[in-house]
Amino acid sequence: MSKMVAVLELGTNTYKYVVGSDEGIVLDGALPLRLGSDLHTTGGISDQVATQAIEQIKRTLAEVRPFEPQEIICVGAMTLRMANNAEAFRGRVREETGLRMGVLSSEQEACLAFKAASAESVMAGAKAVLDVGGGSAELAFGSDEPGYNCSLPLGAVLLTDRFIDNDPPSESSLEAMRSYIRGLLEQNIRGVESSALIVIGGTARNLASISGKITLNKEELLGLFDFLKAKPLSERKKIQGLDPGRADIIIAGGLLIMEVMEILHLDSFSACEKGVRHAILAEAIRGEWQS
Repeated sequence: MSKMVAVLELGTNTYKYVVGSDEGIVLDGALPLRLGSDLHTTGGISDQVATQAIEQIKRTLAEVRPFEPQEIICVGAMTLRMANNAEAFRGRVREETGLRMGVLSSEQEACLAFKAASAESVMAGAKAVLDVGGGSAELAFGSDEPGYNCSLPLGAVLLTDRFIDNDPPSESSLEAMRSYIRGLLEQNIRGVESSALIVIGGTARNLASISGKITLNKEELLGLFDFLKAKPLSERKKIQGLDPGRADIIIAGGLLIMEVMEILHLDSFSACEKGVRHAILAEAIRGEWQS
């Protein structure tokens, strides 16, 4: 009998969950939660956001339990690595839901992103995998296995909170963001060789959805970026293919992808439908997952 597993992943911006076995996925979802919405200003998770997160976990567990999973894995990422009250939040999660929440290291997160992209992609040769999160961005490089990887404070929520001060954003704020992104990328990935870029996360999926294409070249991405940055938030929320809950951070996420392409001298990127939770699920089904 195949093992049924559920994975709950609390990101800085998005809460995600998946349930499945080696016979396939039976439940898969994601919704904006903004667990890290106060991280930039207070350094922690507010009581209100913590309560909302725990209530969502409870709702997910009610959805998950009819599938009778033998294992339920709950993990957090950058916000749980950085928040000054992360331990208190994890304690509340355990007390109120019965789940022990693990915290992915930045290296784990990057390697899991690479594995998720590799499972979906048939690209041969050295590839770069970029996971655009809310609080951080993970980059991993390799062919069959992840080699060099890094985690950088370049999440779409963090960049938006730090740099975007007008609606629509001013050119000066975008240039300041671009300079900051490029500086960190030059320090960490300049000179790394890659023949393809695969991007994981809601930014890439939404850009692909708006354009109607899974793979976008540099000119297409620039045109889409120019289109998005010229519109105020109220209008961006109405764009077909763009999740309204991501409309405020899509510009920062798009700029990050453009800068990664520039540093790696690549002419296109491909959006990946799978993510970290799918890689954890695959490992857990095989009995290889260690929290």
